[in-house]
Amino acid sequence: MRSLSQAVVIFVLAVLLGVHLRFEPAAIIGLLVFTLLGSAVFATFSLVIACLVKTRERFMGLANC
Repeated sequence: MRSLSQAVVIFVLAVLLGVHLRFEPAAIIGLLVFTLLGSAVFATFSLVIACLVKTRERFMGLANC
């Protein structure tokens, strides 16, 4: 949900700044799908790293890099 809300904020700011955007349903759905897939990929990377390092301290150290 966080990534979708961030995408909406960026979309609104782009419109306010005068960026030419396509408001076609396919383009908006593509944006939402791309955002959800990107979030899923980074969440999966985080889980894989957490499984590899085994301790919370090491994971937090890697997450803050």
